Amino acid sequence: MTDKSEISDNTVSEERIFDHLEQVDIRTRLDALINRLGNWVSLLFLFSMAVTVYEVISRYLFNAPTLWAHETTIMLVGITFAFGGAFCLSRNSHISIKLLYDIVSPRTRQGLDIFNALLGFIYTAAIAYAAFEMARKSLFMPTGLFKLETSGSAWNPPFPPVVKSALFLCAFLMAMQNLMHFIKAVTGGPVAPHGVELDQEAN
Repeated sequence: MTDKSEISDNTVSEERIFDHLEQVDIRTRLDALINRLGNWVSLLFLFSMAVTVYEVISRYLFNAPTLWAHETTIMLVGITFAFGGAFCLSRNSHISIKLLYDIVSPRTRQGLDIFNALLGFIYTAAIAYAAFEMARKSLFMPTGLFKLETSGSAWNPPFPPVVKSALFLCAFLMAMQNLMHFIKAVTGGPVAPHGVELDQEAN
């Protein structure tokens, strides 16, 4: 027989986990915009699932496989994964180990925020530049003539420019987010770490 105290502890633990998932740190207006946009971009996962289900039914029930389902799914999922970086950054929910961050003084925490945002800006700006070059080459020929790159498959859709352009836009968004986080850290002080309000309520 299960102990009632054990059930109670498990219930509290699960409630804290779900509360933590709902807790986000929206730091700038750009973060708020990207966070709202993420609700719409996530619908691409549903579209990709619908395309996959259609392909399975067509292939295995009607022996009529499509040419377009596989590449369409890859394109849709590629766009959502590219946007996922900016979305997680907008919510301050990238994987991080804050053992040191949570125990240092507010001034030291502010310095860590500045360093983290600056390093993030340099990294994402470099990715954005590389993605821009990839997108440019997929949109234009070396002579400068506009010509969309195609996948080279039997269907041969112009999806590579779409994915590469989405990657550039998302990397550029992340660079701008990190820049705004850097400015906020310099002028506004440290950001409260995850779980502060939750722990205070628990205590």
